[in-house]
Amino acid sequence: MTYHPRSILVTEAGFYTKSKKHYFSQRITVHNTKSTDVDRVKIRDSIPVSQDGSLVVNLITPSLAMPSTAPKGSAGASQVTVADGVVAQWTQPDTDGSITDPEGLSFSPGQDGMLEWVCAIPAFGKVNLLLEWEILGNPKVEIIGLDEN
Repeated sequence: MTYHPRSILVTEAGFYTKSKKHYFSQRITVHNTKSTDVDRVKIRDSIPVSQDGSLVVNLITPSLAMPSTAPKGSAGASQVTVADGVVAQWTQPDTDGSITDPEGLSFSPGQDGMLEWVCAIPAFGKVNLLLEWEILGNPKVEIIGLDEN
């Protein structure tokens, strides 16, 4: 698996009401070096989750529906076919219907920003994945935790 260098674009817009957009793009290549096909390979990644109401995080690619602010444990995770044999989805819940992070908090699918691709990779084949998201906010507010380097 290869994580290619992440590209980042920062723009500002607006005359009276200014906004700042951080656009992130991450390419991932998965190569099957075996002489047999492999099914149900899961590649997990995440996008940031805002803890501030003035910041908006939008997933661009894959085009999964953003999770609602529904109560914890509610159903409704969405899936999208990205390519032949590749499906993107929010990380699926544990057997009790919730996803538990290391701190013991429960989330409905997508509310923690975790997503996964489920891939079928042919013998000696490659799968290219693309994860793109944007963060919109006020240009005067410093966003802590963004890796712009």
